[in-house]
Amino acid sequence: MVNLSRKLEKCYWYGVVSIAGIASSVCMATGGAGAGAGVAGAGAGASDSGSIGGIAHTIRNSMADIGSLILSVGFVAGLAFVVAAVFKFKSHRDNPQQVPVGQPFAMLAVGISLVFLPSIIGAGGVTLFGAGKATQAGYEGVFS
Repeated sequence: MVNLSRKLEKCYWYGVVSIAGIASSVCMATGGAGAGAGVAGAGAGASDSGSIGGIAHTIRNSMADIGSLILSVGFVAGLAFVVAAVFKFKSHRDNPQQVPVGQPFAMLAVGISLVFLPSIIGAGGVTLFGAGKATQAGYEGVFS
């Protein structure tokens, strides 16, 4: 039973590391593209797909999809943290000296905050920028 729990824990951490790697590569890819999109997209020829303005317009439109992907990965990672916290609570119950009780509570807090990240972003956007300009991952008015 203990061996199975350790194997599940290792599989969980491999999943978390791979999700973190994917999320960081997506963020790195969007950082470079997003910086040029606002500057070049202001031209009059943005409707032409072969021009620099058209390319910037296409990149700007795809940013909403990348934002949705990041929020979805955060939601899945939050669920994984909650499941891992349940396993850590069981590990603490089996051997309290090896697993401190603060570790599963911290994992549970991180998991819950990642699950509710979209609503936190929506409320923060309304708080900072007003109700008329609140967008979340490309969707306007999702939580308003």
